[in-house]
Amino acid sequence: MTRTTKGFTLLELLMVIIIIGILAALALPAYYRASERARGAEATTALGQIRNASHRFCIERNGTAPGLFSDLDIEDPGKVANAQWTYAFPSVTCPTANTALSVTGLTATRGSGPCKDSTVTLNNTATYTYTWTGPCA
Repeated sequence: MTRTTKGFTLLELLMVIIIIGILAALALPAYYRASERARGAEATTALGQIRNASHRFCIERNGTAPGLFSDLDIEDPGKVANAQWTYAFPSVTCPTANTALSVTGLTATRGSGPCKDSTVTLNNTATYTYTWTGPCA
């Protein structure tokens, strides 16, 4: 008696599920890190906008430095819907004939998620420093 069956055995199906599980376990951490790096780019863009708006404020107000986000012509990026970063308002020294714009303390801190307490900082030379914590380090 010859038996012909169509389909897969239980063992074959289990092996496929195991292989898919292993591949997912390898891919998901890399995906989360890439997602957090993209969120870091979002913070970097916002920091650059704050720096540029501060410079523009200094020029428009003849050397008066801004003191709050409300002084600038941009919305506080930490107050927008679904904001995932908290932004510290910088100390701004307006440029003069002998000095360049000085912006210190311009920092974004991640307030929630797997990379909580990660920071992005912009220094005076417009160089960004990233400090990642948690699984994103």
